[in-house]
Amino acid sequence: EVEFDLPVIDDNCDFSAGASNPIIFNNTGSVQTWMVPPGVTSILVDVLGAEGGGGTDGNGRTTSGGLGGRVQAELSVTPGDVLNLYVGGAGFWDATPGYNGGGSGYNTGGTDFIGGGGGGASDIRIGGIALGDRVIVAGGGGGGATNGTPSIGGAGGDITGADGGFGTFFICGGQTPATGGTQVAGGFGGTSPCHGWPGSNGAFGIGGDSHQNYTSGGGGGGWYGGGGAANGHAGAGGSSYAAPLAANVIHIQGFNPGDGQIIITPNGASPLVQIGGLPS
Repeated sequence: EVEFDLPVIDDNCDFSAGASNPIIFNNTGSVQTWMVPPGVTSILVDVLGAEGGGGTDGNGRTTSGGLGGRVQAELSVTPGDVLNLYVGGAGFWDATPGYNGGGSGYNTGGTDFIGGGGGGASDIRIGGIALGDRVIVAGGGGGGATNGTPSIGGAGGDITGADGGFGTFFICGGQTPATGGTQVAGGFGGTSPCHGWPGSNGAFGIGGDSHQNYTSGGGGGGWYGGGGAANGHAGAGGSSYAAPLAANVIHIQGFNPGDGQIIITPNGASPLVQIGGLPS
């Protein structure tokens, strides 16, 4: 973690002198763009992945999805550069995945036994809109499930996303949890040898889907997505990422509830200002 002996932007929008006001981008379900204005050669970014959806088992037991990750960094930019911004959407309790890479949970077709969809990642792309053009990614959280006891979705973010939680009902020898995405591969889907119903693995930018059984959660999106769960357990979180061009990078796992967000503070020639809490 990098420490800055400099002014701080606090949670109450008390922005320090010398830095421009932040520009906040919320989830819209589609790509957004921002052009670097004249005179701006560096920007501070605060990128927040989305939370996974919660789950329910139809017996009054519910649980939450994993919180999204957070990445703070400074990027060198050139006036006229166009940044393509993908702000992740939270996963839904009805198993629908969140925008930008969340994996599907499992819905039995009613209001009972539903695993949450994985949360979408939030990312900044420069030079194009392909997954390989991402320079900052904040991982999304895995979808939750309720299997005897609540199984909380794995937290998104950091170099490796967190594994999905386990319930206590459908436990059998050799069963494994969904695992978090890493810097080089998607997380593994959860397995259930006693039923043979594995969740799917995460992939580059995409969380794995849960297996079509009971109340299993989907994996969170990320640099690499988390694995989808099997047989009543929770999905795993996706990993975050910062390209080598990023400076003063700070990763936080399991930080953000709800939809994702991207906050850009144009800095230009001003002194570096540490990003504090979320602007109001």
